[in-house]
Amino acid sequence: MNASVDLREILSSLGDRPSVAQISAAASRLRQIEPPGLVRAKIAVLRDTTLEQLIPFLEVNCVRVGVRPEVYMCPYGAAHLEVHNPQSELYTFEPEIIILAFRLENLAPKLFEEYLKLSASEADQLAQDALDQILNLTRIVRKNSKAILLVHNFETPRFPAHGFLDGNRIDGQINRLRRLNLQFAESLAEIETAFVVDIDHILSQIGYEAGTDNRFWHIARLAYSPLCLNRISGCYTQIAAALKGRNKKCLVLDCDNTLWGGVVGESGVSGIQLGAAYPGSGYRAFQLAVLELFDRGILLALNSKNNLADVLEVLNTHPDCLLKPGHFACMQVNWRDKASNLREIASELNLGLDSLVFVDDNQAECELVRRLLPEVLVVELGKDSTGYEIQLKTLGVFDSLATTAEDSQRSKYYQTEEKRKELRIACESYEAYLRSLEMVLSIERGGAQNRSRIAQLTQKTNQFNLTTRRYSEAEIQGFLDDPSVRVYSARLSDKFGDNGLIGVAIVKLEAQSSVIDSLLLSCRVINRKVEDALLSVIIEDAKEQGAARVIGQFIPTAKNKPAADFYSRQGFTPIGAGEYELPLEEGEFKPLPCFKNIEVK
Repeated sequence: MNASVDLREILSSLGDRPSVAQISAAASRLRQIEPPGLVRAKIAVLRDTTLEQLIPFLEVNCVRVGVRPEVYMCPYGAAHLEVHNPQSELYTFEPEIIILAFRLENLAPKLFEEYLKLSASEADQLAQDALDQILNLTRIVRKNSKAILLVHNFETPRFPAHGFLDGNRIDGQINRLRRLNLQFAESLAEIETAFVVDIDHILSQIGYEAGTDNRFWHIARLAYSPLCLNRISGCYTQIAAALKGRNKKCLVLDCDNTLWGGVVGESGVSGIQLGAAYPGSGYRAFQLAVLELFDRGILLALNSKNNLADVLEVLNTHPDCLLKPGHFACMQVNWRDKASNLREIASELNLGLDSLVFVDDNQAECELVRRLLPEVLVVELGKDSTGYEIQLKTLGVFDSLATTAEDSQRSKYYQTEEKRKELRIACESYEAYLRSLEMVLSIERGGAQNRSRIAQLTQKTNQFNLTTRRYSEAEIQGFLDDPSVRVYSARLSDKFGDNGLIGVAIVKLEAQSSVIDSLLLSCRVINRKVEDALLSVIIEDAKEQGAARVIGQFIPTAKNKPAADFYSRQGFTPIGAGEYELPLEEGEFKPLPCFKNIEVK
């Protein structure tokens, strides 16, 4: 049995609520295999409670999304010592993600044990002291590490001090801690690349009775049940997937009995189920959830066995259809098998198949896609449309570490591609096509205002990405602050519209060499010579900085084959495993007539 099949067998054997024994056994089996395509992530956990049982949940959930975690958990009671010591094992581990999991019950026990004895000012001071402790620890960690920081907020008590009346009192225990969590979120937002892990919300979703175990808390200081540990590790996993470029980019949807109830080709537009009343309300709620993803920058596509005219009639004319043709970057509405359509969608959008999530109500169609395209995440909808919204919202595979201006415009960028394709067909050569686009390229050195988008591109770009190094915003800021590093960002527009910020390069000056640490382009603009122009600017800058050579690096992955021959095409000579050299006396700026204008600033 190969590793991929073994992986699917291990994961499919776990139910929705695996026990500690089941998850530990699965994690142990997963450590014995090496499925293809896994990327490594180093995760450190600082805690003041027993969390050892969290590790197998984290290992299994991360592997589900293509990430192999290496976890360091600080010894119980040693978190403060490790945080304050720059040479501690925490920092020598060089984590990419650091979790600060502290409980208010430990930081300020009187807020739980003696709340009714405290005056308002005493309670406020204890709450503030606890908040300051967490924020100070977080700031010290940030000073010593560029890792992404995930910080637990504070749980409200299961049994509030004033009983039933507690929620009615401004000075009640619950309302005081809710205000503290709001203050915590506001303060944490000021710390670079630090995110709230909303433990209180997790517990509210599953219920405090199901999420905590008082007996184990007293016996072993184990605060959370297996169900809660699974949910917590799921939050960590979403961040790890986003950091490592394993989040999904496109939601592909069936139509009949998915976006609406019934078969439009049989019932007509007026006969389908879609609207404010049940059963149409479930489909409307599902469309609202889809629109939320669209507004976050997730691409939408249709994959339906249907007549295109019927589908367009629903989208354009049904009074309760919230999704319109303009929301979809691609439509494959025909009578072909859906696996072939998914290949076409991936090709048209220039995405890997593993970037797609396919949603369908038909078991046979779902099974076909699972068998033929195992890279695609398949979501098989149940029989009750009232559950569709929840199925989509609990996937947890679309998250990114930041939302940028480009995200809200992504679908529009792809929709203009049809016009470019028409122009390409009309032109006599590819070079003539590029000139006809009237492209304007703007290359900026530095640019702290672009930090979020630059980090996002390093995290999400896979195909034209020479090294696939993933960086957080804090790490990008570190490069921007370092005089020996130059960060470039590239924006591209043409006669059909603005493509936004689509290219990044990070170059380090080492001795007499300019070393290209990262060079990457959004898949939307591959083969438009942006990479050539960006490299030319890097070469000219290296000369001005007194470097004798430019060194490029290529680290092969399963996805970046389009970039494999980039340096050899540019005249670089291989000098070692994955390294290429260009002596600067041989590197001349190449004119690029395909651009209407190139601006460098």
